[in-house]
Amino acid sequence: MRIICYCYLRPGSEPLRNAVVSLYDGRGLLEQHRTDFTGRCVFSRLERGAYTVRETSVPSYALVSRAVHRISGAGGRRLFEVGFASAPRFGFSESDIADPAVRAKINELRERARKELRSEN
Repeated sequence: MRIICYCYLRPGSEPLRNAVVSLYDGRGLLEQHRTDFTGRCVFSRLERGAYTVRETSVPSYALVSRAVHRISGAGGRRLFEVGFASAPRFGFSESDIADPAVRAKINELRERARKELRSEN
């Protein structure tokens, strides 16, 4: 079973790099991953079961998302995608200072990841 997490600054906006996403089961914290420059992290090779996923830390310019995702692999589903949208802390975001070439590369990688996910399902 795999859980793919996407963290964004504002819904549907730029990726939130270096956010920490935590995976819990009924006993407590299992794993933590930091998002890459596309705002993505993956929990893989998970046993079927019930999990909770939370964004637990973000860069200083953002606020931690309050979203909590509860996932159950009991039905045989093997791939789950969840998203977290964080608000800017000081009224500016990465897009205010981002290089257009970097922004294009991020969008390209995001689209490639979506295509990979579609081919896996």
